[in-house]
Amino acid sequence: MRSIWLVSGALLGALVVWFTTQSPTPEPQPVIRFALSTSAAHEVTDVAVAPDGSGVAYVAYAAGRRHLFYRALHQVSPVALPGTDGARQPFFSPDGRSIAFFA
Repeated sequence: MRSIWLVSGALLGALVVWFTTQSPTPEPQPVIRFALSTSAAHEVTDVAVAPDGSGVAYVAYAAGRRHLFYRALHQVSPVALPGTDGARQPFFSPDGRSIAFFA
């Protein structure tokens, strides 16, 4: 009788461990495709994608200088970020709230 309780307890413990370690299947995320089109005056060099995929930061030549631009994927036009003259190699913070670059 004691062995039945031991086996039952071991099975119950194994089931609890199995259910608590199983992660739910993640919901499929939509695939987003877009073209990074710029005017003929802009030559895109460095590109960084936000960690959550919500936007891109890129460096483009404009008027002979490098500038940093940001484009959210739900917007059509990019935004030139002020104070980024000479920017290169942009990257996002892990939480995606900040963009850094080398100058």
